Amino acid sequence: MKKKIFLLFILICIFAGIFYIRRHFMEVKKRPLVEIILPEKGRIMSKITAEGNVEAQNVVRIDAPMSGKIQLSKDVKVGSMVKRGEAMVLITPDEESIKIIRESLDEMEEDLRISQRKYGLSKESYESVQEEKCLEINLEKAKRKYELAKGLYELGVIAYQELEAEKINLLREENSTKKQKQDTLASLEIERLNIIKKENTTKRLKEQLITKEVSAKFDGVITKVNVKNDEIVVKGYELITLANPEELIPILQIPGENIGKIQVGQKAVIKKEYYSTEEFSGRIEGISMVSEEEKGSVEGGYYGYQTEKDYFKVMVRLDKAIGNDLPFGINKRIYGEIILEEKDNAIKVPFNVIHYEDDGKPYLFLYKNKMAKKQAITLGTRSEEDEYVEVVKGVNLNEKIISGVNLELKENQKVKVSKGEKENENIIPH
Repeated sequence: MKKKIFLLFILICIFAGIFYIRRHFMEVKKRPLVEIILPEKGRIMSKITAEGNVEAQNVVRIDAPMSGKIQLSKDVKVGSMVKRGEAMVLITPDEESIKIIRESLDEMEEDLRISQRKYGLSKESYESVQEEKCLEINLEKAKRKYELAKGLYELGVIAYQELEAEKINLLREENSTKKQKQDTLASLEIERLNIIKKENTTKRLKEQLITKEVSAKFDGVITKVNVKNDEIVVKGYELITLANPEELIPILQIPGENIGKIQVGQKAVIKKEYYSTEEFSGRIEGISMVSEEEKGSVEGGYYGYQTEKDYFKVMVRLDKAIGNDLPFGINKRIYGEIILEEKDNAIKVPFNVIHYEDDGKPYLFLYKNKMAKKQAITLGTRSEEDEYVEVVKGVNLNEKIISGVNLELKENQKVKVSKGEKENENIIPH
């Protein structure tokens, strides 16, 4: 009997062991499969990428100095370089213009001769001794009469009122003489200035009859040619736009939702192409306060629809002048990166290990004792390009972090490490 009871006990233990082992393996099999990584320490950078173009700050519009027919220099074309003083355009007056100018010139020269004769006579009259003598005689006469009146008043022959009347007469004569001289001088000056004006007009008319050479005002690059050979233009018409290549400024277009992150003084990198290895470093020098709109179209179904996106212009001052090599080209498309923040010895982890509470606070799961342990953290700089984020507080370099796709873990939940990784060995950082 005792032997049967003992055998039964042994069978029960065997079945219990098998059940426990099977249950254990089933439990292990059901555990979430995770990867384990270690935080990294190194450089992390947050930046904004944007497109833009190169604009010339010193742009000069060169207008036609006279009306006439255009003849361009053979080297004048958009993008070509010109030296200061180099001839770009010749303007020759056309037959119709010559006819009008000659008629105007003949009339102006005749008018000038009349004005010169009139001025000469007026000046001669003013400077004549006879007229000067007449003024002096009248003034002396008034002075003598006043002196005589003073003597008669002292002798009691005339009343005080008569003396005052002679004094007033003397003052009137002095003022009249002075005014007459001033009026004559003013009239002469007006006539002289009128002659100078007519002489200048005559000179300009004569210049209109001569072929005029339009030259570059400085060493520059032609950004616009608004005329062609044999075209007839009027005075003041825009011929050419010239830009100084030493003052080229990259202008980036920053979307409105990102403009609040941009500040004057931030580092920037400019490239000719998006994947270009040649870079030009600089800093943000100015931010436009005016929002601009960029329209585009999106195709969908049978009809397309228009989209509008606002952006702000941001000016970048390069550390080194571009110079005459023009690696970008005026008005050409460029690509830029604005460095918002960068750190050299930051502790960083991939985006996919970060979770968020309902109130937005970040956390991650650490791997401890084969379980997932929730750890609150504080985040810092975020690198969108590398998909890494800095952890300012909450983890150190030696802690094992649980990583995986679409994981829904709970606190103290047991997890299974993916094949090829052993929780007790040193883990290579992700």
